[in-house]
Amino acid sequence: MTRNALLTVFIVGCLTVPQLCAEDPLKNVTDLNRAGLQAHQQRDFDTAGAKFEQALEVVGYGQSGHEREAISLLRNLFVVRRDQYRLPEAEQQSRKALQLAEKTFGPSHRTVRNIQSDLGEVLWMQGKSYEAISYFQRALGATKGASDASEDDLVRASANLAVALRAVGQQSKAIDLLKPIVADCRLRGAKTYNSGVAINNLAMAMADLGEFQPAKELQTEAVEAFNAIDAQLAKASALMNLAQIKILAGEHDEVETILDSSLKLLTANGEDNRPAAVQTLSLLGAHYFRAGQTERAEPLLGKAAQISQTYFYAGHPDTVATLKLYSQVLKKLGRKKEAKQIAKQARAQEEQGNSAEHKVAQNVVDVKALLNESAKR
Repeated sequence: MTRNALLTVFIVGCLTVPQLCAEDPLKNVTDLNRAGLQAHQQRDFDTAGAKFEQALEVVGYGQSGHEREAISLLRNLFVVRRDQYRLPEAEQQSRKALQLAEKTFGPSHRTVRNIQSDLGEVLWMQGKSYEAISYFQRALGATKGASDASEDDLVRASANLAVALRAVGQQSKAIDLLKPIVADCRLRGAKTYNSGVAINNLAMAMADLGEFQPAKELQTEAVEAFNAIDAQLAKASALMNLAQIKILAGEHDEVETILDSSLKLLTANGEDNRPAAVQTLSLLGAHYFRAGQTERAEPLLGKAAQISQTYFYAGHPDTVATLKLYSQVLKKLGRKKEAKQIAKQARAQEEQGNSAEHKVAQNVVDVKALLNESAKR
């Protein structure tokens, strides 16, 4: 967490600008970095990555007395590779940045804490949940003991750890961690991205344990929090999660409207063909299938299956669940040959997931609950 929001996590890396003055002989690094930032903003990820790599070559990857510049550039390159879903490369850049930052700043510096969170994020996105937990715990521990840590830093570190705990089935620990954090955010009237994340993650952990009414209330609060700060992609994920909770609670009446709103936000932000859309597409397709609207379900599930197979690691639970449901939809439409092929792909993905190191927990619903229900049709 999908985090999303691939899944349910809302963790973001920050693109930063190396501190080089105009008179510096390495001014070219500043120009390259600025060009990389602009390209990233325009979603030209290949150009952005190339610019940051060129700048890193100039500073010698921090081996020539320009450690601070290299750390900033490595973090920028990490964000680009993460956004491209080139996750092993993103992990590599984050590990390099962490090693250099610890050597340059010491183990408790804010930059080190942020990179630990970055690394935990990309590990979690690859299904390496237990290793992610170790980095999130380090970041949280250092944040609690740091004199320069803000209240929002603590919120972010706690929310990150809670998501990873949830992924390995430790919902109660996640809830215990987040309840005081959310209570403090409310007391302070905090209206930040990270406070919305904490509320969202608490809601989903409670939904995992069947506490649907408080989960719905919290999730509605998360949607409102993201709306207040115009965090559209986070709002899209929060809406998707609200739909999941309502489905679990047996309340299907508003699900289509909520998921439509989520999909519109994703489309408006150019994310409808990227991983952030997988669960919204899958849930909406599953909702239509449950309602007997099989022809409306097919293109949504087909699109979700294509995206997840393109971007997610082999055996990802969302890929498996989506393929299984897509196979049922195709069978219902009389496309039996295609259904068998998709079912075969689902089995292969499931076998890869079972044999891989990343045995992560299924998300609260993704499409599993609806898949089970649809199987009875």
